[in-house]
Amino acid sequence: MMRLLLSGLVIAGFCSLNTGQIVSFNSPSPWLTQRNDEIVVKAHFDTAQIYQQTAVMTLYRTSENGSRRRLATRTVTIDDYTQEISLGNVGTHLLGGKDFLSVNWLIKDSVERKGAIIPIAIAALPELPAPDTLAVKKVGDDAGADKLIAKLSGNNVYTIGEQHAGLFWNYRQFILVVKKSPGLLTFAVDGKNGKYAFLSYPDRFLSVFSDTDSIYAYHHKRAMQHDTIAYSEAAWLNEISTESQGDYFIVRVPFYDMGFMKPFTGRQWGFALFAGDAENKAQSVHPANAGYYNPASWGNAVAFE
Repeated sequence: MMRLLLSGLVIAGFCSLNTGQIVSFNSPSPWLTQRNDEIVVKAHFDTAQIYQQTAVMTLYRTSENGSRRRLATRTVTIDDYTQEISLGNVGTHLLGGKDFLSVNWLIKDSVERKGAIIPIAIAALPELPAPDTLAVKKVGDDAGADKLIAKLSGNNVYTIGEQHAGLFWNYRQFILVVKKSPGLLTFAVDGKNGKYAFLSYPDRFLSVFSDTDSIYAYHHKRAMQHDTIAYSEAAWLNEISTESQGDYFIVRVPFYDMGFMKPFTGRQWGFALFAGDAENKAQSVHPANAGYYNPASWGNAVAFE
């Protein structure tokens, strides 16, 4: 499948040299996160080649387990260079991660040229509940381990499964103070806080193994493989520092490693916590409905005084 970006248009199709560009799309586009659940195909047709031919647009939903279900099909006659084809409403306001939509198109002429727009997500923010907020307490730039541990109280301390952590910030760092226990605690950060429903390279993950005083920092590459989304981990190059103090493990993440510079009171970023048990199997999450591969479902970390 060939996808080229040209003057804001998405050219999609299984195109060969003798087929050429016969259809292009203003929307939707691959990896798009729509802000409503109606799928409207805005297409440009090469009427010199396919005037009065039939175009078939089919909307599919692919679930995380790989199963695919047809949602709608529309057949139109190509009688104009530009046409809008509504495939109806999907009926959900949040869909993404490894659960996605695709639009398959087919031109019914002698060649039967075809292609697909894939993947498409939905995060209809005006229709969704406000994101859960996770409070991050301000401390001084020189706050040491003892001072951080002494401040582990209040609304910036969270219990996720068997894991317990406090969240802090200063003008240089985001700080995670974890009570040592078996298992792992992973925090996910979307520094741009765009509420897009597919993971992208800037989204950062940090897994904390507090009982062994170790961390694993990574982000993801993404690609379509056999009509499913494959996310692969890649090392997150960083300047994160760690410190062990008694029953606690402290992780300091420079804000520039999270994708933004000097923070301020009220600054928000996309954030979620995922906890595994001693065998890293059972998971608990915060916010409760956060999806690992769907940043649009994450909450907002909020820096406060």
